[in-house]
Amino acid sequence: MKSQIESMLKNIDGLPSFPGIVQKVLSMVSDPDANFQELANEISRDPGLTAAIIRLSNSAYYSPSREIRSVHEAIVTLGLRTVKDIVLVTTSRGILKQSLDGYKLDAAELWDHSLLVAGLSARVAEKTKVGVGPDVAFTAGLMHDVGKVVLASFFRKIYRKIDMEMKEDPSLRFTELEKKHMGYSHSEVGAH
Repeated sequence: MKSQIESMLKNIDGLPSFPGIVQKVLSMVSDPDANFQELANEISRDPGLTAAIIRLSNSAYYSPSREIRSVHEAIVTLGLRTVKDIVLVTTSRGILKQSLDGYKLDAAELWDHSLLVAGLSARVAEKTKVGVGPDVAFTAGLMHDVGKVVLASFFRKIYRKIDMEMKEDPSLRFTELEKKHMGYSHSEVGAH
């Protein structure tokens, strides 16, 4: 089954991916010895990231003592972990802001759900100290439904069939029907 999923994922065109600059920024913020000025310079190359980081750093949630006007100030004020979360959220929007008809989720519901799970996952990791850092838990929570995005994009007809079967017998489990019709569930695809 693993090879089937990997083969399917290799043949997928059209799913948005993180631009090279985002990959570099994520790598830099993951380094505890990151040079804040170099990181600020890299982030500043992307107008969308720059705007998101400065806007969020000035929000009531972070309540800065003075207005943040540069990416460098935002990094110093927020810290690497929060900047990483903002970068992930900002760039994941393209992937997680689409309706999933097969799952009866509109774009706003998927996005809100993903953000909620990300935040809760980070808090659980922080409180329980089970060996998974809050940043890893946040990322996992944010992307936990990416398998739905992949499958819904490429198997619309199958999802109509699954929907009909569930209407006929509401006791059926969605993931079991995915496995029955495709050989794997959205959870298994998302894990790859």
